[in-house]
Amino acid sequence: MSVKTKEQLEKRTQRLSAIARTTSALIAVGAIGYLATTGDTLINDTGNLVTSGTQVNVAAPATQLICPAGTTLNSQDTRTDLGEFNSTQEATRYRNAASLVGGQGNTSFQDLGMPQDTEQQDNNNPKPATSLPKNFGPQNPAAYAHIQGSPNALAMRINGRFISDPESGQYTSAAATSTTQDGDLRGLSGATCATPQSEQWLVGGSTATGTSSKLVIQNPSLTPATVTVTLWGPSGRVELAGSETYLIPAGEQISTLLEGIAPEQRRIAVHVQSRGALVQAYLQYNELDGLTPLGTDYISSSAGPSRAQAITGVYLKQAAVDDPQAATIRLVVPNFDAPQNLAEQSEEDAAEVTDEVVGKARIYLLNAQGHVVMFGAEELDLVSGQVQDINLGGAPEGYYSVLVESDVPLIAGARANKAGTQNPDQPLLGTPSDLAWVGASPVYAHPVDDSGHDNTDAFTTQATIGTVTIPQGLQSTLTVTAFPHAENIAALDSQLDAIPRVYTPVAGAQATTQETEAAAAAREAWKANPTAAVLLYDGNGNKLNEFPLNLAPGQTKTFDLKKFGDVRIVQVNQKEHALFDWSIAASSEDISGSHTVLQPHYNTEEPTQLWVIRSAQAGM
Repeated sequence: MSVKTKEQLEKRTQRLSAIARTTSALIAVGAIGYLATTGDTLINDTGNLVTSGTQVNVAAPATQLICPAGTTLNSQDTRTDLGEFNSTQEATRYRNAASLVGGQGNTSFQDLGMPQDTEQQDNNNPKPATSLPKNFGPQNPAAYAHIQGSPNALAMRINGRFISDPESGQYTSAAATSTTQDGDLRGLSGATCATPQSEQWLVGGSTATGTSSKLVIQNPSLTPATVTVTLWGPSGRVELAGSETYLIPAGEQISTLLEGIAPEQRRIAVHVQSRGALVQAYLQYNELDGLTPLGTDYISSSAGPSRAQAITGVYLKQAAVDDPQAATIRLVVPNFDAPQNLAEQSEEDAAEVTDEVVGKARIYLLNAQGHVVMFGAEELDLVSGQVQDINLGGAPEGYYSVLVESDVPLIAGARANKAGTQNPDQPLLGTPSDLAWVGASPVYAHPVDDSGHDNTDAFTTQATIGTVTIPQGLQSTLTVTAFPHAENIAALDSQLDAIPRVYTPVAGAQATTQETEAAAAAREAWKANPTAAVLLYDGNGNKLNEFPLNLAPGQTKTFDLKKFGDVRIVQVNQKEHALFDWSIAASSEDISGSHTVLQPHYNTEEPTQLWVIRSAQAGM
């Protein structure tokens, strides 16, 4: 199996860069006959640099956030009929919420509709919009809106400028949750609403017996989108039983059951790429053990391929090393080679097919004390295209963050499990549980060099001012992790080695709780630095609390938000160029063991002014 990951990713980067440049040009040309840029210099129509022009103010653009549709059994989708299977499903409660911190913008809402409703959608006559409150006086620095949930997906149009300025910035986020107290979909599913993208990586799910992974693709734009789906399994890229390409009409969404087109894949990862319009994609996942529900959740997009992936807020329950319900880390080195069908190959050719190890991945499990050593799970051989899981059983119970550092770019995600309480009136159903899929965050991204290729030896880091909105009826825990600043992979390796190691009695047979002199010296040098400021707001937009957060590189801390009151909005602002990531773990008091993770939404900077020059060619 040849490896084309780097080549394929570079080609895709070049294509997406060209699209971005074209889109930027279309946006920047404010009037026919002018060219514009946000920098200090311009390139005119002859290709020469121009150092002067006219600076003009630009209006704040409108952006969109797209929320997932409510969870439904497959029999409620028009494409599938499971008959009596429906009788195990109780009513699902849908809760959505949106928030606005700072600024003077507003947000309007519109249903996208489920697939069976698409013929009734009318993009020219949208449903009546509901605006967020606009009271941003000193006593109300934020606004929170509870949105009556429905099975339909929610599209939000956000007006107002998003700039990373604590004084004048506007930060908007939203979240959608579905809770079901009994039946096949028992559990809590949650996701942060996201902006549509041209490319998404969904790391999680399964199509094995007892599981269901429904791919949902939403197109909120005014033009149709052509979407290509690629799926990997335990043995590599999977040949789908049907078309890999879908056409999503404007303002609509489609769904398809992956177990129908790629059955019996115990571990999967999905790549979604669109042309013609930006889309939002996710998986609705649920799992059963016979009649016992093992949980449900949304699988949202993870960070793109990188040699360092950060996953924050992974709950580890007390579990044996070989416990199948222990938390796991999922890794994939994407390979876009054509899938191989061994059944069509000769016996001699099939015998020559071997797994090709393309590098190693090193796993760092981080808590408040440092790097928790996991004997047997510290390093993994990576095979191109194969979906691989690492069992995290054996670690003490609690919330962790995971940093994966690898020899080649990969994608990553995590699954966490929580046990519920058995219903004494239904002893045959066993003890239910719930699960949460957590995607990797783009903490470490690779810069693009002058030729348009990813420089996989270097990193760029993003400023992190993010917001999470917590729907009503949920209890929540904040997890924050500081990560080492590193401009390249060698510097990251060095800083990861400096994180104190933690050995626990359950980590391995040879583990010890006593530190060596070298480990004690490393802990002494491990100093906390100003990392972030945490701001908490209630459902009325009032600030409940604000506190600084100091963390050492590689340190993770958790906070039970119930201690601060009825927290509905969480904002974490960067301090002194610190590098960190955070998430909110949420649960429902109505469902024992319920669990989901909400990741922050980051508002990108928007220009307030453009430089323009007259052009003889623009607008032709």
